[in-house]
Amino acid sequence: IGLRVKVYKNGFDNPFPGGFEFNRRLDYMKDLLVTKKTNQAPYIFHMFWTESKVYKKKFFQQMGEWRVREGFENGTCGGLGCCLLKPNITCHFRDLPSVIPCTDSPPLDSDDSEDSVDSFWE
Repeated sequence: IGLRVKVYKNGFDNPFPGGFEFNRRLDYMKDLLVTKKTNQAPYIFHMFWTESKVYKKKFFQQMGEWRVREGFENGTCGGLGCCLLKPNITCHFRDLPSVIPCTDSPPLDSDDSEDSVDSFWE
């Protein structure tokens, strides 16, 4: 048939990063969100390593990639009327990747004192 499969490796060259990079590659996420050192901006960022859609939404909001109006879930907007031109950036967790410093937010989860969990930005 002539079909070939191309598999992208994890890392800086991958135009389709996802939950693996978000959760396990903080160096990559800092280069993507903070220092902007990556070779290219991703075409799409897929949170396939994240179970809950509640957390997926929070992670995308924190990364500056959530462009959906509030009310989408309960049907108060529809179609293109739900889209935002600028992202709805909201801090949720200080220890996870974010496009702005979220140092005043709690950590996602920690067995230690909240004060002992570093910020993604430190």
